[in-house]
Amino acid sequence: DFYPEPNPELDGFLLDETNPSLNLPSKVLFPSVASDVVAAIQFAKEHSLEISVKNSGHSYQGAAQKKNTLLLNMNRYTHYSPTGITDCDAAALM
Repeated sequence: DFYPEPNPELDGFLLDETNPSLNLPSKVLFPSVASDVVAAIQFAKEHSLEISVKNSGHSYQGAAQKKNTLLLNMNRYTHYSPTGITDCDAAALM
């Protein structure tokens, strides 16, 4: 068994709730169609979860992630990722 010497600096790093390296969501979903997103939002609402969204994932510090959330990783969303940005028709949503 290996038990490292106590390290107050490391312990402080791991216990610091503001540490961006520890912003791990509790659940992750890779929606591929709009109904997946709707179901995720309904699930989050029913379970009192916040939602975080990751689009392209360019932040090496995990800025798109938030601790204890339902993370929607949009890189498999077929209407979004292969063809670029799609204009939304806000009037159709009302």
